[in-house]
Amino acid sequence: MQGIEIIDKIGSGSYGDVFKAYDSKKNVYRAVKLFKQTYSSVKKCMKLPEVKIMTKVKHENIVPLKKVIYENSKLYLVMELCPMNLGMLFEEKRAKKEHFSEKDVKKYIKDIIKGTECLHKHGYMHRDLKPENILVSEDDKLKLTDFGTIKSTKDKLSMTHYVSTRWYRAPE
Repeated sequence: MQGIEIIDKIGSGSYGDVFKAYDSKKNVYRAVKLFKQTYSSVKKCMKLPEVKIMTKVKHENIVPLKKVIYENSKLYLVMELCPMNLGMLFEEKRAKKEHFSEKDVKKYIKDIIKGTECLHKHGYMHRDLKPENILVSEDDKLKLTDFGTIKSTKDKLSMTHYVSTRWYRAPE
């Protein structure tokens, strides 16, 4: 990965691992998702729903994709690096015995709704929206991420009932 230096692992999921990396060409830190699966061509990578949505949709409440790298049968997505996710922010507040202000709650809800609305306008459902998949940017904006289970509402195939995050499943 020319110009990208992996620094530290910052997350792990079903489909890949996320690393903090330094982009020497842009002189900024980035998040890099390395997919666990290998791919036979870059063409196959570009057809993945997660890659398609991130290259297609640009919105202030969706984490921006900076670069797609296909190297040695591996797929890397280079994205904006956010300092924390919403789950981490909840824990930070709880540890300090602080509460969110009403103003912050309204702003955060608005950010989540705007990001979700953008996906819906483009014909997609996230299907794994949880605090860990909502990033908090440097300027305190919430941004949706992790589109590994995203589905197009235009698909004629039925949606699966099972989505991997057990704690956020509807009881029915």
